[in-house]
Amino acid sequence: MRVTRGQLRQIIREAMEMRRPMIATASDIGRQNEFLEQWSDLLLDELEDRLPNGHMIGEWKESVRARTIEGLRKEVAMFLIGALSTGMPAYTQKRQAAEKDKEAAERHANRFKRSGGRW
Repeated sequence: MRVTRGQLRQIIREAMEMRRPMIATASDIGRQNEFLEQWSDLLLDELEDRLPNGHMIGEWKESVRARTIEGLRKEVAMFLIGALSTGMPAYTQKRQAAEKDKEAAERHANRFKRSGGRW
């Protein structure tokens, strides 16, 4: 009996899930966005007091601080999804990769248009 690649992947995935119990799903972590955002804000406040040049964090514009908090929240959420769950299903990873590729293609096309069609 031959085992297809898809079947082999499924067997490996199930074996890994049996070895490492899932603490939370990606959706569970996603529902904690408000908490993660507050935590990110508090972390920046603490770093402002603890880092040698931390006072510079207090000098940021509100928009810069908001972008930093949002970026930190996203990175922490992604790390927690990997650490506390069995990861995203393969179809979700493929969908996200396709969306990322599409956005990159659109940015490239827009740059090409802005340059007047010259590189």
